[in-house]
Amino acid sequence: MNDLQFKLSEAAIKNGSKSFRIASLVLDKKSRNGAYLLYRWCRYCDDIIDKAQSQNEAESALEFLYQNTKIALFENTKLESTSPFYGLRQIANDYNIPHENFLKLLAGFKMDISKYPVRSKQDLDIYCFHVAGIVGLLMCPILDVKDESALKYADSLGRAMQLTNISRDVIEDFNMQRIYIPQDWLDEYSITKVSFLNSDIHDKLFKNVLKLLEWSDQYYIEGRKGIKYLPFRAGLSICIASFLYQGIGNKIRKIGIESFKKRTYLTGFEKIICIIKASFFYLKLGIKYE
Repeated sequence: MNDLQFKLSEAAIKNGSKSFRIASLVLDKKSRNGAYLLYRWCRYCDDIIDKAQSQNEAESALEFLYQNTKIALFENTKLESTSPFYGLRQIANDYNIPHENFLKLLAGFKMDISKYPVRSKQDLDIYCFHVAGIVGLLMCPILDVKDESALKYADSLGRAMQLTNISRDVIEDFNMQRIYIPQDWLDEYSITKVSFLNSDIHDKLFKNVLKLLEWSDQYYIEGRKGIKYLPFRAGLSICIASFLYQGIGNKIRKIGIESFKKRTYLTGFEKIICIIKASFFYLKLGIKYE
């Protein structure tokens, strides 16, 4: 990684995710650099889609991402050294990451643009794979995973974190014309698009958030079973990231419907508690440093 790419990628993760930034500090230099490059490309894709002001702009943005991602992966065209696609090409080649996995992530953005209907829990699960589970698979080569048995657990942790994100951003997503809570769950409480922002139904809406968090907890438990397949520092890093994200979900539970009024973040002290819990959990696994 050239110095400029490192600075740009480090800035992206500092500004975009403090939780991932904290967890990444445990990684060895090579894995950390690769994770930063991947994060920058993912964040760039996410931002360019979210900034679109119309359906046509969103579709054009997605086409731009597909074209440039394919150029980076499948062609030898020279790329600007400051471009996130330059970093994408580097990690795809350096870590031998299956190229189709990058395109699967873009398929997740396409689901958002096309207003993918989340009618059931199964629909949401499919969506979570494409926008987050696949990121877990992309990270595996970067973290030097040798055993393919780890892949399903990486997918599970990705889905767990996405469910936490959805639980935290219910109102924010609705304002962007996105509803990820399964329609059959909403129907159970007679929640409609018209009533969604009505504070009178927030108690009912929060019951659905609790269902999402319970589901995410199941995925966290399942995903952490794969930590044993990771090198020592990578395993500790992923363990910390998972506890930090799950900690956000736990705080949402405590706050209740007040979480609909503003985005939920962990305080510095709360992050320290999560890191301590993650460290004790990791020590109990008995993974030896090599």
